[in-house]
Amino acid sequence: MTNAANGASFALGFTPDSNLDQKGFFVVALVGPAPDDTMDDAQPHVLQVDTGSCGIAIGVQYLSSYYQTRVKAQGEPAKLVTYLPSQNEIWGWWAELPVRLFGPAAPTPPYDPADYPATTVKVMVAAYVMVHGKTQQDFGGGMMGIGFHADPQTVMAANPLLSVTLGSQSLSAGYILSLDGIDIGLTQQNVANVTFVDLVANGGLYTGPQAALTISGQGTGVGPIACDLLMDTGVQNSMLFTDSANIPASLWEADPPVTGSTPSGGNFLPGDSFTVEVPGACRYQFTLGQASPFTPPGFMLMDRAGDASSLNTSIYLLGGYDYSLDYAGKRMGFRARA
Repeated sequence: MTNAANGASFALGFTPDSNLDQKGFFVVALVGPAPDDTMDDAQPHVLQVDTGSCGIAIGVQYLSSYYQTRVKAQGEPAKLVTYLPSQNEIWGWWAELPVRLFGPAAPTPPYDPADYPATTVKVMVAAYVMVHGKTQQDFGGGMMGIGFHADPQTVMAANPLLSVTLGSQSLSAGYILSLDGIDIGLTQQNVANVTFVDLVANGGLYTGPQAALTISGQGTGVGPIACDLLMDTGVQNSMLFTDSANIPASLWEADPPVTGSTPSGGNFLPGDSFTVEVPGACRYQFTLGQASPFTPPGFMLMDRAGDASSLNTSIYLLGGYDYSLDYAGKRMGFRARA
């Protein structure tokens, strides 16, 4: 058994080559294994852990033949999603599929499936990807989106960590993410010293929590800017979505304009310093170009009309804080590490 169950939680480890800098965090999973009475030729596959999206994306070739046939029977591939800011499009099908989570490595057969967390969720099955929306390529990657930024029905149907069973036991709809792995299921023991803040209800969605962002450098500054905070392990660069007209021009460099249009954003400059605070829960600082556990390789400014702003933290929030989502309790938590 690769991982050990701990009461009502399960420690899901990352693959050995996972890391904060450039690579990201990955787990091995089996998506679309055939039913017990059918020959199973599904292939264990490495999935990147992404708190900025919700649901699994995987190439159809990794499913068992049993499910490949049923997925393709839905008809021609359709565009399923477009990722920002790359504009990469995934074309394929949606399908409800069983999923088995292995953690750092697939076990050697034979093994007891009851030793590993399992669920059935709605999966984005990719036929191919359109790179930058233009060039068709095979989809050889894989993503395990464990975020909550959709309506609750969609989140519960697609997020693989919120409906997990281990053998005959159901785990709670929540997790803790650290540099070492993911504790699936929250217990009194594993949430020790985690400070929780409520998610913000916005119609039928949950966003937030609210963060304050202050920027200084180049002889000027701005903030604090009130932002919905998105913890996103799926990207390396932080992103601020706001009205760029409110950001001093000396702090950032605009993207080159596309023919016939004006720039829609740009990048903050080396030497700019940032302070991000979720009151009472976490506070971290970094300066672009100066190495620290919190410093991303870049910080993008994404122009957004109106008063509302949001901050994509990038993976580097994990440089100093464990991150927790208690979806059943509609709250998010942070635990500072030494």
